[in-house]
Amino acid sequence: MLVSWKQADGVEPYDDRPFDEIAGSWSFVRGTEYEQSGQSRGYSGTIYKGEFELVPEPGNPHDHTALAVDMNGDRIGYLGARYAAHHHWRVRSLNVLGQRVMVPGYYRSTFDPVAERDCLEVVVLQPSSHIYNAKLEDQEAQAQRLGGLWAALSDEVRERISGDGFHLTDATAKEILELQEQFPDVGLPTLPYADAMPRPVQLMLRNARHEWHAVMRRQARELDAQALELIRGGSSVRDASQELAISETRIRKVMKEAGVTTLRKRIDESQDEMVVALAEKGRSKAVIAEEVGISVSAVSSALRRRGITTQNSSGLNEWSRASMLQRVADCHDVVSLQVEGKTRAEIATQLGVSVETVKKRLSDGRFFDDPEVNLQRLNLARSVRQRSLTQSQCATVGEQRALTDGNVLDLIHPEWL
Repeated sequence: MLVSWKQADGVEPYDDRPFDEIAGSWSFVRGTEYEQSGQSRGYSGTIYKGEFELVPEPGNPHDHTALAVDMNGDRIGYLGARYAAHHHWRVRSLNVLGQRVMVPGYYRSTFDPVAERDCLEVVVLQPSSHIYNAKLEDQEAQAQRLGGLWAALSDEVRERISGDGFHLTDATAKEILELQEQFPDVGLPTLPYADAMPRPVQLMLRNARHEWHAVMRRQARELDAQALELIRGGSSVRDASQELAISETRIRKVMKEAGVTTLRKRIDESQDEMVVALAEKGRSKAVIAEEVGISVSAVSSALRRRGITTQNSSGLNEWSRASMLQRVADCHDVVSLQVEGKTRAEIATQLGVSVETVKKRLSDGRFFDDPEVNLQRLNLARSVRQRSLTQSQCATVGEQRALTDGNVLDLIHPEWL
């Protein structure tokens, strides 16, 4: 037997000592009232000693980790679910090694008025973990040996398991059971239920997770080193981010930890002259940057060194240009409808916009058609342009509108300045 009668006699009912100091704990067997063997169990009320076998029942539809209790080959009940969940795999592992798990216990037959017949009452000694472990291979050692099971799984299955946080599902447990013949002494369950997997398999997955994290950390360190190498070579943070497919925030953090700053390349004299020439022709910073093949910030630096101001780069990319031209067209449509004699309310209904939107488009449309009709608005746009204000530098809503007005006028009245 796994636990001898001598060991069992040393355990008191409701023994409160630590489990590693006792052989087990006494527990009633559940469900004995449903036992239907019909065999005689001795005189009613008389208590008998007996030997009982613990049997894993992974196919139990109610609990895949159920531990059944057999007496003389007859199933008489089950151990509690909490105990079974922790020790099912241990019993299974011993069975795989060819050992039956026999435990001592007491039983008696008593009349049950509900069932109207004699029913069994059974108390068995549930072995403590250290009793099982003394018969089994060390769990960590077994988990290390099961590294071969992880390697034997297909890449697709390993990816699914890692995607589930290195936890099994019933579907991936089925994939593991297909390798059962290669690992006969593990104590794998007979049916594919994740919660019935033995503890060493869980430890194997933990080891696989640690190994995966180690690989990810190593790859991250390699990318960080490559990013620093690019920055030291003169690349910008943005270029390094795009080349290595990692975030700019991460690169800046690595630079800070390594004490590395961005090495900005100053444009050469020929490029400097090209920037000045294009600026004098009225090109925007964005257009200059594209034609010269440098960044907008490099264009700004070159112009500052020469004391030259030019158009802001905002509003001159393709998306902004199209958006502004659409705005001009919308305003022109509203002005045209008013010329036809329609009221603001009628225009709003026809275009599906609010009356306030119609009012604003009328004002903008008249200004865009002839900026001279609103000299105050035109002069403010000129002032904002001459001061080279950016969106963030505009102090008032009027200045922000003037900045936008200037960009629109660049497109439809290039000589407005």
